[in-house]
Amino acid sequence: MVVFVYLFVVSGCGDDEQSGRLWAAQHASVDVDSKGLSGYQVWEFYDAGQESDVDSDHHLCSMLQWVDGLVEDFPLDTAECEACILAVELDISLVSTDCDPAVSELKSLSNLTHFGFGPPVSELSGYLGDIPQEHIGWYLSWGGSEFVGHGFVWPTNDEVSSSVMMPVGEGITLWPGYLWRL
Repeated sequence: MVVFVYLFVVSGCGDDEQSGRLWAAQHASVDVDSKGLSGYQVWEFYDAGQESDVDSDHHLCSMLQWVDGLVEDFPLDTAECEACILAVELDISLVSTDCDPAVSELKSLSNLTHFGFGPPVSELSGYLGDIPQEHIGWYLSWGGSEFVGHGFVWPTNDEVSSSVMMPVGEGITLWPGYLWRL
């Protein structure tokens, strides 16, 4: 069994009025098939007192989104995700939120366009511990031209494989390696 623990590197992606005052953890649970993926993505928001580890005292609100994605044709037109074995163009819709619109309507959230999958970025590989280095990494893109390494792919059946192939026909959890500063 795999136990999930938030281990974060801090990164910034905000360009909005709330920038610098919020932190966000993004994770997802999706089913993968040969044409794409679908499932739920969750954004959890924390106040400025949250800087390196998840603390429920600093939790402000959450946003649940439905994610549908279609596999992009390769090669990608970007050098930023050369290591990607798969890229998925996303269609994201809001399911529910308890966040104020000033948070849930941040441009940095609504402009997310792609998930990419490939080897984990090197700066996160130290967090894998006993997990094989060939494990799948999770990448994000705002616009499809630059992919940013964000976290890891975990099969929902808790069996970690040393293969970098996507588990088609299975559910996966997309787990963050970063806490976003918005």
